[in-house]
Amino acid sequence: MISDLTIRKNYSSEVRLWLMTDDSCMSLSRIGPGYVVLSDATDLAPCEAKVRMLIDDREHEWKVVVKHGAVPFDNKVAVDLVDG
Repeated sequence: MISDLTIRKNYSSEVRLWLMTDDSCMSLSRIGPGYVVLSDATDLAPCEAKVRMLIDDREHEWKVVVKHGAVPFDNKVAVDLVDG
């Protein structure tokens, strides 16, 4: 029988992602190199923003530029990392 003590704990049980602008906070379904995917498609003008990732109560944040904005018929949004 497998006990709770023998189960490995090297996975993330909770991962949350957001794209945060001056005006709003949008939930993300995934992030990748050079893009983010919005959970709900929306209109978004090109802007500076932050990608915030919360993994098991550990927070990570990156400044990005939303290069071309977003349109309501495409959830994938191109972003560039901002140095610094």
